[in-house]
Amino acid sequence: MKIVSLKSVGHIVPNGSCGTGYSEPEIFQVKLDDGKLVKVLIDIWYVPSWGIKECFTRDMSEAFPKGIENFDEAWEMYVDEIAEKGCPYTKKEILKASK
Repeated sequence: MKIVSLKSVGHIVPNGSCGTGYSEPEIFQVKLDDGKLVKVLIDIWYVPSWGIKECFTRDMSEAFPKGIENFDEAWEMYVDEIAEKGCPYTKKEILKASK
């Protein structure tokens, strides 16, 4: 299975803290090569630049347990979506920190 596109479609805003921390996971619509659309939550709230790829890998592995054929390409799509938008880091900073 290949990912054709990965687009941010919003984020979850809780009504308050649960006492263990506050988080706003981002919601992504992932389009697969068979035309199927899948919503995936990826939570990088409080995550430094060097931990973003780990979060992406964890959350995508949960959504697609059989794997993704074009993981590196999907990672690039994700970074393009979040850099300087939903996270404070530039694309260059994220990619450098994830090596």
